[in-house]
Amino acid sequence: MTERAPTKKKIAEWFGIVGLAILILIVSVWIHAQYSFQVLHRKKSHEAESVLQKFHDGFNTGQLDRICEAAIGCSVPSIGREGWDSYIKRVRGRAGLFRTVRTSNIRVYIEPPGVHVTYVSSFEKTECTEIFDLKNFDLKDGVVIDGPLKIVGYRVLIDGKQIPPP
Repeated sequence: MTERAPTKKKIAEWFGIVGLAILILIVSVWIHAQYSFQVLHRKKSHEAESVLQKFHDGFNTGQLDRICEAAIGCSVPSIGREGWDSYIKRVRGRAGLFRTVRTSNIRVYIEPPGVHVTYVSSFEKTECTEIFDLKNFDLKDGVVIDGPLKIVGYRVLIDGKQIPPP
């Protein structure tokens, strides 16, 4: 029996097959990553909207406890409940009660993980831009741990001017 050495044509065919398999693998991974991010984006967007609804409910009723359920700042000693209460009262004094969201822009980030929401909202006295930063955040014995999505930052602009934070 004689063994034939692989020809250049056969080697080129194998390289083509291997190259095509690698290309298919890369495209499959890319499609999976895109789909997974869309699912994460929808989930985090809905979660953020729910947290912000709870925040606005507390804002309108003056229930700081409802706001503190949605915002981590109430349990952070440097801001605390008094800081949130003071800021919310200033915003309500200038803008009035929250009415509705006119436009929204929700951006979900993988790294660092978080959600950034910009609302143009209608209030009783004026229209405002509300900017929220949310993270999966909780405190246990003074240590930051992963938890439910909560507001970690809130800024309000009226006519392009920011109401100073606490």
